[in-house]
Amino acid sequence: MDVVEQQDKTKKPFLPQHIFTEAEPTPTTENMPNTPLDNASIKDEAHFADTIAAEQQNQEIPADPRKDKAHEELDHISDQLSNHSDLVQRWNSVLSNASNLSFSKQLQGTLLLTASTDANRQFLGSEDEIMRVMLKLDSIDSLGDDDIRQKRKMLVKKCEHMLEELDQVKKTQWERAVSSSNKQGQSHRRRRNKKKHHRK
Repeated sequence: MDVVEQQDKTKKPFLPQHIFTEAEPTPTTENMPNTPLDNASIKDEAHFADTIAAEQQNQEIPADPRKDKAHEELDHISDQLSNHSDLVQRWNSVLSNASNLSFSKQLQGTLLLTASTDANRQFLGSEDEIMRVMLKLDSIDSLGDDDIRQKRKMLVKKCEHMLEELDQVKKTQWERAVSSSNKQGQSHRRRRNKKKHHRK
């Protein structure tokens, strides 16, 4: 073996100098995001563990916090839809003043209910807030609980009834507006025909 080969074998491998890389920090509870979803997941897991432990020890199964929250939300909505609530009072007022609704004639000749008057704005506002309540009800999960399902179903039916009442009075006023518009159109055509006849 010659001298060159011996020198090659004794050479140390090249190592770059002055290059440092920091390792990624180990995730901890301190630097992890504390989001509502994370908290909810932790609570669900804790409740599941408590339920298993209670079943194994033949103890009473603890209440599911998610179901408690669903009941609270439904109770709140039930209060919103009670006869003396502001929402229902506004709804009753709108029904009482439905004769004041006015429809705007569009270019196509159709009549639309727009937010052009106080009565119209109150009517549309009542429709909107009832729809918002229905959307809130749709977002509540029954979680397999029959009581939650029945309570939600009852409240949805009440909202649907209130919207149907609004639709009915709107339809009645719309039909009157269409009839009045047609009569005005016929009267205008008769006057125009009379003018043509006199010119002849």
